[in-house]
Amino acid sequence: MKMIRKVYSWLNAQSTFQQSLIVFFSFICVRYIFRLVHPADNFELFADSYRYDILSDRILSGNYDLDFIAFIIAPLYPYTMAAFKFIFGDFWMSFLEGYQFFIIALSGVALFKLTRLLFKTKSVSWLATFIYLVYPFTFYYNFTFTQETCFQAYFVIAMYFFVLYKEQLNIKALTLSSLFFSLSFLTKSHILLYAPFLAFILLFANGKLSFNKRLSHVILFTSICLLLTIPHGLVNKKIHGIYTFSSLGLTTFFHNGHSQYYYDYLFGEPTENPNEYLNYIFNPDFEFDGYGKINSLPHKEKGPIHFQLALEWIKENPSKNLKIQWHNVLSFLRPGLSYGRYSFGMWLMGIVCSLPIYLLGYYGIYLGFKENRFKHLWIVFLIFTIFCFYFFFMAQNRFRSISLDAFFIVYASYAIVELKNRLVSR
Repeated sequence: MKMIRKVYSWLNAQSTFQQSLIVFFSFICVRYIFRLVHPADNFELFADSYRYDILSDRILSGNYDLDFIAFIIAPLYPYTMAAFKFIFGDFWMSFLEGYQFFIIALSGVALFKLTRLLFKTKSVSWLATFIYLVYPFTFYYNFTFTQETCFQAYFVIAMYFFVLYKEQLNIKALTLSSLFFSLSFLTKSHILLYAPFLAFILLFANGKLSFNKRLSHVILFTSICLLLTIPHGLVNKKIHGIYTFSSLGLTTFFHNGHSQYYYDYLFGEPTENPNEYLNYIFNPDFEFDGYGKINSLPHKEKGPIHFQLALEWIKENPSKNLKIQWHNVLSFLRPGLSYGRYSFGMWLMGIVCSLPIYLLGYYGIYLGFKENRFKHLWIVFLIFTIFCFYFFFMAQNRFRSISLDAFFIVYASYAIVELKNRLVSR
């Protein structure tokens, strides 16, 4: 404890810039050390990595169609991978890995500053940063070539600038927030569900500005986001006849969460290849009873059919659908990994690591909201957004983890410090 106090005092004696550098290089070092001791390569931890590898090669060949049958992929990560392949040639994997470490290190600095903005307490910000530094669900995949790391980093940075704008009414901060939010949804489109809530906060949760001024800020934020959708939106308009903001496949995703295939996957006997059930949305030759090979149709034609099939299944199987919905709700509330889909050891490690963060995080949000509800409205809406994704589509624990875990760490740290202070004052 004496050593910890010395380190803490030394950290607080540094300038703000020096503290940011310490945070930044700590994230870089921890991730490179983990990379050196982990036996996996950049692809084998996550099957989607091969998909992005294929799509980036497709881009480099001059084919900008990111159609992957079930959906059109969000563009930013495949293009990022393609850029690294083009610029760095045979060394592209090392440089892409380095970029992912770089951007997640920036998000560590952003989280450090975000925590200081929210709570004005050095101990909370250092504690949150340390937990984010070593928390398994925020760094385990950082060297893996998937969207998750970049999305999490962009989104944490976006929310730091959003809160900074709310605190200081700084147009530069608002502009940077909209820029990084755009990078977030161009990487993983599910976060677009959060956009209306951000607009609501900008418009109604700030009494310091006139309504016209607030409206102009909403327009600025929205305009930047829309502007950044234009390049690939026009590509998809030309190829598929549909202008897209990011990925395209909402109806397919809805069908995937409301089907007999998904029900059997959740409640049937585990198979050697649990993702085999996805054959019905990824296989262009799959035969749907009465509908034929709808996966081979253009997206603007097969999308409505997938939606119709999902609605028909819900109508015909109300009890099964209710069981799926209940599973989704429980999955949202239960942190960690999905039981039965991982080894007992991995599942137990997930619970041990994440359960305290979630319980303390919810308590910290309660304390913050009770103190100043407008200041912490953003996190309440964000939790509600991800809950809606679970409830109306399907449970995806990695989506929850990359969208929420960093912020639960912030509020859990606040709860820990508050509980410690209350114990000391007794």
